[in-house]
Amino acid sequence: MTGFKSIQTQILLSFVAVLVIVQSILFYSLFQSNSDEREERAQIQLNTAQAVFENEMAQRTENLSAFAQTVAKDFGLKQALREDIRSFLVALNNHRQRIDADLAVAIDKEGQFIGKLTYDKSSNRTSANTESDFLNMLDLNATDENRPILYDYQGNVYQVVLVPVKSGNVLVAWIGFGFAVDRELAEQLSVLTGMNIDIGYQMEGRWTLLASSNPDVAGNKQLTTEKLEDNNKSLVTTQVEIGFTDDKDLIATLYLAREDLFATLQKRWLHIVLIVLGTFGFSIIAAYLLSKNLARPLQELVKKAKNIAHGKDNTQLTVNREDELGVLAHEFNLMNQAVNNREAELNFRAYHTDLTKMPNKRKLFDDIDYLIRKECDGFLLIRFRVLEFEELNFSLGLDTGEELQLAAANRLMALEDEAQFYQLYPSEFALLTACNTVQADEQSINVILQCLSGLLNLQRISVTLHTASGYCYYPKHGENARELLHNAGIALQQAMKLKVPSLEFASSMAKSALMRVRLTHELTEAIEGDQLMLHFQPKLNLKTSRIDKVEALVRWIHPELGMIPPDEFIEIAETTGQIDALTDWVIKNALNQLGIWKELGFSLGVAINVSAVNLKQKCFDSQVLNLIAHSGCDASMITIEVTESALAEDPEQALLILDRLSDRGLSISIDDYGTGYSSLSQLKQLPASELKIDKAFILNVATDEHDKTIAKSTIRLAQQFGLRTVAEGIEDKASLDWLTENGCDYAQGYFISRPQPAEQLTLWLKTLNEQSWPIEEPVNYLS
Repeated sequence: MTGFKSIQTQILLSFVAVLVIVQSILFYSLFQSNSDEREERAQIQLNTAQAVFENEMAQRTENLSAFAQTVAKDFGLKQALREDIRSFLVALNNHRQRIDADLAVAIDKEGQFIGKLTYDKSSNRTSANTESDFLNMLDLNATDENRPILYDYQGNVYQVVLVPVKSGNVLVAWIGFGFAVDRELAEQLSVLTGMNIDIGYQMEGRWTLLASSNPDVAGNKQLTTEKLEDNNKSLVTTQVEIGFTDDKDLIATLYLAREDLFATLQKRWLHIVLIVLGTFGFSIIAAYLLSKNLARPLQELVKKAKNIAHGKDNTQLTVNREDELGVLAHEFNLMNQAVNNREAELNFRAYHTDLTKMPNKRKLFDDIDYLIRKECDGFLLIRFRVLEFEELNFSLGLDTGEELQLAAANRLMALEDEAQFYQLYPSEFALLTACNTVQADEQSINVILQCLSGLLNLQRISVTLHTASGYCYYPKHGENARELLHNAGIALQQAMKLKVPSLEFASSMAKSALMRVRLTHELTEAIEGDQLMLHFQPKLNLKTSRIDKVEALVRWIHPELGMIPPDEFIEIAETTGQIDALTDWVIKNALNQLGIWKELGFSLGVAINVSAVNLKQKCFDSQVLNLIAHSGCDASMITIEVTESALAEDPEQALLILDRLSDRGLSISIDDYGTGYSSLSQLKQLPASELKIDKAFILNVATDEHDKTIAKSTIRLAQQFGLRTVAEGIEDKASLDWLTENGCDYAQGYFISRPQPAEQLTLWLKTLNEQSWPIEEPVNYLS
């Protein structure tokens, strides 16, 4: 049944009616409570702010009094008062500076003015004045020692406390200190009270603004009175009397916009509304589910009967009943089981081959799509073919061909592997497996090739099989199943053409491969010719604020291709055995440039990067030392930079080489520290004199707390081991300042200078010597 006549609908409407009544009552109660709380919060805010304000002003008076009493006991101050007024004022000013007071004053015991010191915050200057204009109306004999006084001087008001200076029990003079009642005070009290504060005079019903924490009114000397009007509904206000000076009342007005005060309540009210609406919606859903659950048994029986009638349903119906409905449900389940068995058979045949029962191409497509949908990190797809199949199938007939398929399938299925095999065509199979390592992938391919190759005994003949394979990786070689299967097929065809056992797909990297071959052949010419050049990046000594080191960086300027990225040709040099020649060139030219700078009067050290391949050469240290000896440079000016990864490849050999270099005076720097896997025990064994913090931890070190922790701990670790620290990747002043404050020794990065050719860096260094760090316009030499 449908519409209002169904049982489910009637139950649902009853629940909704009750829910509407209850929610309406609740909503009205919450609204009234929120309105009352707004007014109560406003009064609490005013009372609290006024109490905080008065307490803070009293605390300032108490601090001034305590400090003034301490100063009054200073023997040196008393002696200076007796001997030399100028020395006395200097001493009095020193005491003023200790508490950052804005005013200091001294009056002799007869009430005669001795002198006054006022501090101007805008000019950061202190002025002394001996004019007798201070508190001429003050009766010192009636003055309490801790009595606060408001003093108006040249438009500024000071909160002053006077205390007596005594020698024994004899009154010598009066001294006092005061804080200015200004915008800074208003802002401090505004932070403490959480309200805007205007401080001003009230005289004959007129208001004059002295200071304000609100920048919108700070420049308006005429204090607006709208804050004080009772009918002002936009603000909550209160007043606190500070004192009086020259017949003028000094009053503080504390105020806050109602919309700011009630912002939290407004937000909470919105949350309440959302919660009420959400609860209402949830309750309706719950009512719907409950009504549906009550009417479900009968509905399920009706629905099941309709679905079975149309052949749409193959699930089992669960009705725990002993009556006729239970019997009907059981019969339905029997019919369903028959349908399920028939569908399962059809589904298996759709995704498996009829002969070998192996998963087919459609199953492979679905499995690849599934791996991609679940965001698999990567997988390997291999297509391999039995090369003799077509010939045997053609010459010996279909029976032999089917026998060969079954034999090949049995061999593959017998392999103990978690990977999944598929049969794409009678002579072609596929493997889908997760990527592990290159060695593991190659091993899997070799196992398959050995399994399918070799002698195979059939019923009528024995044949020797040969297999070729092509493979590709996801996502390296494709982003979907069709593309991956196509690319693996291309690799298989290429392997068959070249008559090699296996080949990885590389058509997408054809241009790069050709370029790599070209660069490999031309790198030797570049090293021996005039295509390489060095750029130098300065290192700023954070202890002396001078540039006393640089890092040498090699660049390849190809006559046709232009600038070749270092990552490309250095990797080629490492894999093709040209890295030794490249490193020799870098060291030789870096040492030559050091000699040139030395003649120009620049005493610079140079850091040179070496490769892991260099450290594997047993004679590398002798090679470096010979170049240094021929150059005439001091070995102590040379720093060898090695990365953590380079040390990890062959730590024993690397340690041996570095020890020899260190013994001859060269410095050893651990580059990119923090990105590798160096342990403290390895660091302790290394002859390192420097740790270079990787730029990944430096770029945001001024703002990122995690980077701060890593950088600070690395600096502390280096200091414990007696090592220098170099931070690379400085791109802003904040990072540089942070590193300086936290004890880093050297810094380099684009904020200091980009890597530059030697000629441009020389001009930059000359400019730096003329102007001192930081230079005003370094960009002129960074092009």
